[in-house]
Amino acid sequence: EWFRKFTASAEKDSGSWVGKQDKSNPASQTAPQIPAKNLKLGDAHLRIADSYYVILDYYNALDYYDKSLAMKSPDADYALLQKAMALGLLKKQDEKITTLETLLGSFKNSSYSVDATYQLAQAYTLKDNNDRALELFNIITNEYPNSSYVKKSLLNIAQIHFNKGSYDLSLGVYKSIVSNYPNYEDSRLALEQI
Repeated sequence: EWFRKFTASAEKDSGSWVGKQDKSNPASQTAPQIPAKNLKLGDAHLRIADSYYVILDYYNALDYYDKSLAMKSPDADYALLQKAMALGLLKKQDEKITTLETLLGSFKNSSYSVDATYQLAQAYTLKDNNDRALELFNIITNEYPNSSYVKKSLLNIAQIHFNKGSYDLSLGVYKSIVSNYPNYEDSRLALEQI
Protein backbone atom coordinates (compact mmCIF):
# COMPACT_ATOMS: atom_id res chain seq x y z
CA GLU A 1 0.00 0.00 0.00
CA TRP A 2 2.70 2.48 0.96
CA PHE A 3 4.54 1.69 -2.26
CA ARG A 4 1.46 2.53 -4.36
CA LYS A 5 1.17 5.87 -2.56
CA PHE A 6 4.86 6.51 -3.10
CA THR A 7 4.74 5.70 -6.82
CA ALA A 8 1.59 7.81 -7.27
CA SER A 9 3.40 10.72 -5.63
CA ALA A 10 6.42 10.20 -7.87
CA GLU A 11 4.27 10.11 -10.98
CA LYS A 12 2.70 13.45 -10.07
CA ASP A 13 6.23 14.78 -9.89
CA SER A 14 7.09 13.44 -13.36
CA GLY A 15 7.42 16.93 -14.82
CA SER A 16 10.48 17.81 -12.79
CA TRP A 17 13.86 16.76 -14.07
CA VAL A 18 17.15 16.20 -12.37
CA GLY A 19 20.08 17.24 -14.50
CA LYS A 20 18.30 19.97 -16.47
CA GLN A 21 20.77 21.90 -18.54
CA ASP A 22 21.74 25.28 -17.18
CA LYS A 23 23.25 27.26 -20.07
CA SER A 24 25.37 29.29 -17.62
CA ASN A 25 26.90 26.12 -16.14
CA PRO A 26 28.95 24.13 -18.70
CA ALA A 27 29.16 21.10 -16.38
CA SER A 28 25.39 20.69 -16.42
CA GLN A 29 25.31 20.47 -20.20
CA THR A 30 26.79 16.98 -20.06
CA ALA A 31 24.74 15.77 -17.12
CA PRO A 32 22.20 13.10 -18.02
CA GLN A 33 18.60 14.15 -17.79
CA ILE A 34 16.90 11.77 -15.40
CA PRO A 35 13.26 12.32 -14.49
CA ALA A 36 12.86 12.93 -10.78
CA LYS A 37 10.27 10.16 -10.63
CA ASN A 38 12.87 7.72 -11.95
CA LEU A 39 15.22 8.71 -9.14
CA LYS A 40 12.52 8.19 -6.54
CA LEU A 41 11.22 4.97 -8.05
CA GLY A 42 14.73 3.63 -8.62
CA ASP A 43 15.59 4.33 -5.00
CA ALA A 44 12.33 2.76 -3.81
CA HIS A 45 12.94 -0.36 -5.89
CA LEU A 46 16.46 -0.60 -4.50
CA ARG A 47 15.23 -0.33 -0.92
CA ILE A 48 12.57 -2.97 -1.54
CA ALA A 49 15.16 -5.23 -3.17
CA ASP A 50 17.44 -4.87 -0.15
CA SER A 51 14.52 -5.68 2.14
CA TYR A 52 13.82 -8.89 0.24
CA TYR A 53 17.54 -9.70 0.26
CA VAL A 54 17.72 -9.34 4.04
CA ILE A 55 14.83 -11.75 4.55
CA LEU A 56 16.48 -14.22 2.14
CA ASP A 57 13.82 -13.86 -0.58
CA TYR A 58 16.38 -13.66 -3.36
CA TYR A 59 14.01 -14.07 -6.29
CA ASN A 60 11.96 -11.02 -5.30
CA ALA A 61 15.19 -9.17 -4.50
CA LEU A 62 16.42 -9.89 -8.04
CA ASP A 63 13.15 -8.63 -9.49
CA TYR A 64 13.45 -5.31 -7.65
CA TYR A 65 17.17 -4.90 -8.38
CA ASP A 66 16.26 -5.27 -12.05
CA LYS A 67 13.47 -2.71 -11.67
CA SER A 68 15.89 -0.28 -10.06
CA LEU A 69 18.38 -0.83 -12.88
CA ALA A 70 15.65 -0.27 -15.47
CA MET A 71 14.93 3.12 -13.87
CA LYS A 72 18.58 4.12 -14.48
CA SER A 73 19.16 4.49 -10.76
CA PRO A 74 22.26 6.49 -9.84
CA ASP A 75 23.07 3.55 -7.55
CA ALA A 76 23.18 1.08 -10.44
CA ASP A 77 26.63 -0.17 -9.43
CA TYR A 78 25.32 -1.07 -5.98
CA ALA A 79 22.22 -2.71 -7.52
CA LEU A 80 24.44 -4.80 -9.81
CA LEU A 81 26.65 -5.90 -6.91
CA GLN A 82 23.68 -6.90 -4.78
CA LYS A 83 22.06 -8.64 -7.75
CA ALA A 84 25.27 -10.61 -8.27
CA MET A 85 25.38 -11.57 -4.60
CA ALA A 86 21.78 -12.84 -4.76
CA LEU A 87 22.56 -14.80 -7.93
CA GLY A 88 25.51 -16.41 -6.17
CA LEU A 89 23.37 -17.39 -3.22
CA LEU A 90 20.97 -19.00 -5.69
CA LYS A 91 23.94 -20.96 -7.13
CA LYS A 92 23.67 -19.15 -10.48
CA GLN A 93 27.41 -18.62 -10.90
CA ASP A 94 27.34 -17.91 -14.65
CA GLU A 95 24.77 -15.14 -14.19
CA LYS A 96 26.70 -13.81 -11.19
CA ILE A 97 29.86 -13.64 -13.29
CA THR A 98 28.07 -11.83 -16.13
CA THR A 99 26.55 -9.32 -13.70
CA LEU A 100 29.88 -8.61 -12.00
CA GLU A 101 31.66 -8.26 -15.34
CA THR A 102 28.97 -5.75 -16.34
CA LEU A 103 29.50 -3.80 -13.11
CA LEU A 104 33.27 -3.68 -13.56
CA GLY A 105 33.01 -2.81 -17.25
CA SER A 106 30.36 -0.12 -16.87
CA PHE A 107 31.47 1.52 -13.62
CA LYS A 108 35.25 1.74 -13.74
CA ASN A 109 35.45 4.13 -10.76
CA SER A 110 32.78 2.51 -8.63
CA SER A 111 33.33 2.42 -4.90
CA TYR A 112 32.22 -1.22 -5.19
CA SER A 113 34.98 -2.24 -7.64
CA VAL A 114 37.08 -4.11 -5.11
CA ASP A 115 34.01 -5.91 -3.71
CA ALA A 116 32.97 -6.88 -7.23
CA THR A 117 36.48 -8.01 -8.13
CA TYR A 118 36.70 -10.22 -5.05
CA GLN A 119 33.25 -11.72 -5.65
CA LEU A 120 34.14 -12.31 -9.29
CA ALA A 121 37.36 -14.09 -8.30
CA GLN A 122 35.40 -16.26 -5.88
CA ALA A 123 32.86 -17.11 -8.58
CA TYR A 124 35.61 -18.08 -11.02
CA THR A 125 37.17 -20.26 -8.32
CA LEU A 126 33.84 -22.08 -7.91
CA LYS A 127 33.73 -22.56 -11.70
CA ASP A 128 37.27 -24.04 -11.57
CA ASN A 129 38.61 -21.20 -13.72
CA ASN A 130 41.61 -20.79 -11.44
CA ASP A 131 43.70 -18.81 -13.91
CA ARG A 132 41.07 -16.06 -14.12
CA ALA A 133 40.56 -16.22 -10.35
CA LEU A 134 44.32 -15.78 -9.79
CA GLU A 135 44.34 -12.82 -12.15
CA LEU A 136 41.52 -11.14 -10.19
CA PHE A 137 42.98 -11.91 -6.76
CA ASN A 138 46.26 -10.40 -7.97
CA ILE A 139 44.41 -7.28 -9.15
CA ILE A 140 43.10 -6.86 -5.61
CA THR A 141 46.53 -7.25 -4.01
CA ASN A 142 48.20 -4.90 -6.50
CA GLU A 143 45.55 -2.25 -7.20
CA TYR A 144 43.79 -2.16 -3.82
CA PRO A 145 46.67 -2.70 -1.34
CA ASN A 146 44.75 -1.16 1.57
CA SER A 147 41.60 -3.21 1.03
CA SER A 148 40.39 -5.64 3.64
CA TYR A 149 40.21 -8.17 0.79
CA VAL A 150 44.00 -8.31 0.36
CA LYS A 151 44.63 -10.89 3.08
CA LYS A 152 41.75 -13.08 1.91
CA SER A 153 42.98 -12.75 -1.67
CA LEU A 154 46.48 -13.83 -0.65
CA LEU A 155 45.06 -16.89 1.10
CA ASN A 156 43.11 -17.74 -2.04
CA ILE A 157 46.19 -17.23 -4.22
CA ALA A 158 48.20 -19.57 -1.98
CA GLN A 159 45.44 -22.19 -2.00
CA ILE A 160 45.05 -22.08 -5.78
CA HIS A 161 48.82 -22.48 -6.26
CA PHE A 162 48.78 -25.38 -3.80
CA ASN A 163 45.87 -27.06 -5.63
CA LYS A 164 47.70 -26.64 -8.95
CA GLY A 165 50.78 -28.34 -7.49
CA SER A 166 52.84 -25.13 -7.46
CA TYR A 167 54.02 -25.79 -3.91
CA ASP A 168 56.93 -23.34 -3.92
CA LEU A 169 54.68 -20.49 -5.05
CA SER A 170 52.07 -21.48 -2.50
CA LEU A 171 54.64 -21.65 0.28
CA GLY A 172 56.00 -18.21 -0.64
CA VAL A 173 52.54 -16.65 -0.42
CA TYR A 174 51.77 -18.37 2.88
CA LYS A 175 55.07 -17.13 4.33
CA SER A 176 54.33 -13.58 3.18
CA ILE A 177 50.93 -13.72 4.90
CA VAL A 178 52.50 -14.82 8.17
CA SER A 179 55.30 -12.24 8.03
CA ASN A 180 53.22 -9.29 6.78
CA TYR A 181 50.08 -9.98 8.81
CA PRO A 182 51.17 -11.71 12.04
CA ASN A 183 48.03 -10.63 13.91
CA TYR A 184 45.65 -11.70 11.15
CA GLU A 185 43.55 -14.58 12.48
CA ASP A 186 44.00 -16.55 9.25
CA SER A 187 47.79 -16.35 9.64
CA ARG A 188 47.31 -19.43 11.85
CA LEU A 189 45.79 -21.18 8.82
CA ALA A 190 48.74 -20.07 6.73
CA LEU A 191 51.15 -21.43 9.36
CA GLU A 192 49.32 -24.77 9.31
CA GLN A 193 49.75 -24.91 5.54
CA ILE A 194 53.49 -24.22 5.85
